[in-house]
Amino acid sequence: MDFEAHTPGMGGPINEPETTSESAPRPESEPAAKKRRTMTKADLIEEVARAADLAKKDAQVIVETVFQNIVDALKRGEAIELRGFGSFRFRERGPRRGRNPKTGEPVDIPAKRTPYFKPGKALREIINQ
Repeated sequence: MDFEAHTPGMGGPINEPETTSESAPRPESEPAAKKRRTMTKADLIEEVARAADLAKKDAQVIVETVFQNIVDALKRGEAIELRGFGSFRFRERGPRRGRNPKTGEPVDIPAKRTPYFKPGKALREIINQ
């Protein structure tokens, strides 16, 4: 599975909100929570390159290798535990019977595995400071 970098607008530094010509600046009265910006894969690659003093190509290989190893481990049914950060796991969802919302007819929904991330205690504490 290949991951594509999502790089719309790239904005400024990671914690600055992204602004576009269509959006007006937010009034100062809005809470800071609404000014969040999403860190993209491209942002992460730039940060790794800067922090490790690497070329962006080298940082990209590192980031993609980490992501690919997480995906491969989950495919094999393994959990990934990163102490102090969190764990990647999957949940088994059994087969069930649903309904087609358009016609109301019963539909068989097959079993599937759903990946999820559970943050570690240290990460939760850092975020909630």
